[in-house]
Amino acid sequence: MTKCDALQKGDEAAAIKIAQNQIERLNRGWFCVRNRSTEEIKAGVTMEGRNKNEADFFKNSPFNVLDKRRAGVPALGIFLGNMLCDHVMTEFPSLRREINTLCLESRKKLEDLGPPRQSTQEQRSYLLKLAGSYQREVEDALLGRYKMSGKHASKLRMHIQNANDAFGDTMHATGHARNFRSTDDVMESEGKKNDESGGKTEDIYKWIKAIYKDSRGPELPGHVNSSVLQYLFRQQTENWEPISMEHVDLVSKKTLSAHEALLSQSCTDKIVGDKLRARLNPILERSALKAKAELQRILEDERGGPLLTSNHYYADNLAAARSERVIASLKRLGFKDGHHYTMDFNRMTSIAHLSNEASAIYDIHDSLKAYYKVALKRFIDNVCQQVIERKFLGPDGPISIFKPEFVGNLTDAELSSIAAEDFATSSAREEHADRIARLERALELSANLPSSYCSDMLC
Repeated sequence: MTKCDALQKGDEAAAIKIAQNQIERLNRGWFCVRNRSTEEIKAGVTMEGRNKNEADFFKNSPFNVLDKRRAGVPALGIFLGNMLCDHVMTEFPSLRREINTLCLESRKKLEDLGPPRQSTQEQRSYLLKLAGSYQREVEDALLGRYKMSGKHASKLRMHIQNANDAFGDTMHATGHARNFRSTDDVMESEGKKNDESGGKTEDIYKWIKAIYKDSRGPELPGHVNSSVLQYLFRQQTENWEPISMEHVDLVSKKTLSAHEALLSQSCTDKIVGDKLRARLNPILERSALKAKAELQRILEDERGGPLLTSNHYYADNLAAARSERVIASLKRLGFKDGHHYTMDFNRMTSIAHLSNEASAIYDIHDSLKAYYKVALKRFIDNVCQQVIERKFLGPDGPISIFKPEFVGNLTDAELSSIAAEDFATSSAREEHADRIARLERALELSANLPSSYCSDMLC
């Protein structure tokens, strides 16, 4: 209240009126204080002098009747202190929660950076931890314990199984160079175009006959040169190599994509991840070459050497084909199953008789067909097992190349080139650590701060 100058000028009536007005306002929550007058300011009255003048002011009439709790700067200070303390007490829990949230965020960012990687031991320990995490991801991917949905690249076993199934279907549909014929002389896959069935529409009997005639040796009529069946099988399987090589290329791409995805899941540091890829990807590419070399050996075993099998299905299929040919010949003579006939063996023999050459051609066809079916299943299984499973997914395959043994064989210089912290990472680590220390100190100091703060204010 600056109008207290009225009292100093001797205007007692005005002062009383002012006092009465202030009493009314104090009842409504106002405070009454005596500030320095213009003359006092000019006269150089200090704050200490102001406080003494105010105390004397409220001791004299008519202002000595004012409520002491609402008069003077000290009373106002206590009131504002209590108000601030109440506000602090209300807001402080949320402030502590905010500090704690910031502290947790900083810890998470520091954790994402991984442990310090300054010394060789720290770098090796860091990469060993990454390799262990990567191997666990690989194990889950190969056992079908998927963390991702849909057709994510990390779901390696799913992609390989689907690729193997498609490879088997393609081999059955297009692996043969020419369509075999059934014993009732119907072309298998007949009616399909060459690019759909895989087999050429050329009559396989004419093809066999041409090879048979071109391969005649000193054998007796009706007998077959031992090299004919081997040559025919090699020609009939000429599609096996391009189909299987394409399958290996596809699996190699799927494996590399899975490696990229699994490494990203294990290593959150993009710089370290890129350095690991630069070192591991050439190894993965060399593994694909090894897989193709293994495939070439299998192809050579199947197509380059003698025709060998101990599978009884070959003999069973061949015997069944010969029986079916006899039945087909009888059907052409008009015989029907379940009927009784008077047999004329001479007539039957004359009608069903085949020349030595025709008999040899049919026998070659049925032998080739029976062996092809056995060899085809064996080849598909060998490719899936010995090439795909062993060379790509096995313990020494490219998908498992990043393992503790790999880290253990790195030199100190190689370790440093991959795992050493760059300036940005080191600076970020120091920044997060310093921030965590300050936030934790703030939480520690704030544990009892509200009550002590208010006590200090009110003293």
